[in-house]
Amino acid sequence: MTVARCLVPVPVVAALWSWPARADVNDGSYGRLDGDFSLSIETGASVAFRAQEPASGALAVRAGMLYLHTVGVMAQYNDALGIDAAPLARSIVGTVELRPLFLGRFAEDQQQGPAHLDLLADSFALGLGIYGSWQSDDYCQPTLVAAPCRDLGMELSMGAEVSILPQANSPFFGLRGAVRWTFNETDGGYDPDPFPPQFMLTLSFGYHHVLLVHLVDPSDRAD
Repeated sequence: MTVARCLVPVPVVAALWSWPARADVNDGSYGRLDGDFSLSIETGASVAFRAQEPASGALAVRAGMLYLHTVGVMAQYNDALGIDAAPLARSIVGTVELRPLFLGRFAEDQQQGPAHLDLLADSFALGLGIYGSWQSDDYCQPTLVAAPCRDLGMELSMGAEVSILPQANSPFFGLRGAVRWTFNETDGGYDPDPFPPQFMLTLSFGYHHVLLVHLVDPSDRAD
């Protein structure tokens, strides 16, 4: 009787120990619904292109916050670190970002794995924002409308991420492409396209962290 009493709890303890791990892996959220917000910070490099200008390489720093991994705000800063050969000396952009696939695929039970593939598909993002940029001294010519010292305009972006770990809280590699249109206008005459758009490609390495702030129901508390 003593031996039986000692052995009975063993499978129960084993089941209770292993069940949370199985749920986290197989529920399709991979920990993304453990909190309201996902915070991210990234660093990497960007290359900007514009017609009749050489490419501009720059250091990139990016940070963002997403609600339920679906919609949020992002900010990115680029700096050429004083390299005069780069036309674009520095720029900053604030973006509203939408990741439309996660909640829809989760609701339709399409998160069947592999985890890395699900996380990659759900990381597809569309962004719309406003940027400001400054030209380097070699390319800043205030007397020429085609080469202003400062620029302000709209940015449309697309991107995706490759998670290193099969879960929400993980380092990741990010790839993002953006097209920028200036708000600047010519001083004389009508020109429907006075400035060609600028294209920017950013490769970054960052980290995601899920944060529970109880935004939906402040009285709700996790067990």
